Amino acid sequence: MLDELAERPLLVLGNGFPDWLARFFLRIGAGTRLSARRGKTDVFADEMPGGEDGLVLFLRYFGSGIQVFAGDAVEFVAELARRWEAAHPAASTDAAGASLLDGGAAPGTGRLGRAEAQPGAIFLSYASEDLAAARAIHEALAARNMAVWFDKQALAGGDDFTLKIRRAIQGSCLFVPVISRHTLTDRPRFFRREWNEAVDLAPLFPPNRPFILPVVIDDVLANEEALPEMFRSLHWTRLPEGRTDEQFVERLRDLYRKYQQQERKGPPP
Repeated sequence: MLDELAERPLLVLGNGFPDWLARFFLRIGAGTRLSARRGKTDVFADEMPGGEDGLVLFLRYFGSGIQVFAGDAVEFVAELARRWEAAHPAASTDAAGASLLDGGAAPGTGRLGRAEAQPGAIFLSYASEDLAAARAIHEALAARNMAVWFDKQALAGGDDFTLKIRRAIQGSCLFVPVISRHTLTDRPRFFRREWNEAVDLAPLFPPNRPFILPVVIDDVLANEEALPEMFRSLHWTRLPEGRTDEQFVERLRDLYRKYQQQERKGPPP
């Protein structure tokens, strides 16, 4: 078994190993010093004891060939699934053409995973734990023929997904952050990179042109210090568990259509 471990790539996922046990496991799996490993790549996706001052720092400096995802294992699996589906579109649909991830829908009607980002789409940003609520919002908007960038779509293996998501936010007409108790965590999370990109972009729009429209799906208050100051100063829409109402959908549809109309007219002379 140890010979097999030394030859094959490893994925260590959500085990919660203490520092000493993680080092021991990776060391016996390598068959040599971690700094001397060659020829294979291991991925460690886990809650890392000690954060940047513990095992993470050690692996990044001395773990040759070890890629570290020091965060939520659920989020890692979701991102892995998105990339696999984008890289294997034929395998991710059944004989009837329905998506294996969400039960299926026709292309262009809000299905997860493979739709390309459209210029002027609505960007929906959320924590992985809030997938069900975000999905409900997405479906309500897509049902009214609004293009929505949802779930880090169109990301294939080898893509620079940070760059692609940045470009999608920069090309979006509206940025909708889904706020919940899960977004108040003090752990590093990818959705904050999306939030920061939107906050940097918002001052470029005129005061009468809303760009960030926060949506709250639970009892989070607007004075939470874990939220960006700009988010706290904006009007919030409360949609418990992502249940949309007609007023919310119509407001976004109106803003979406105005943007599309303006784009068709082109820049002023």
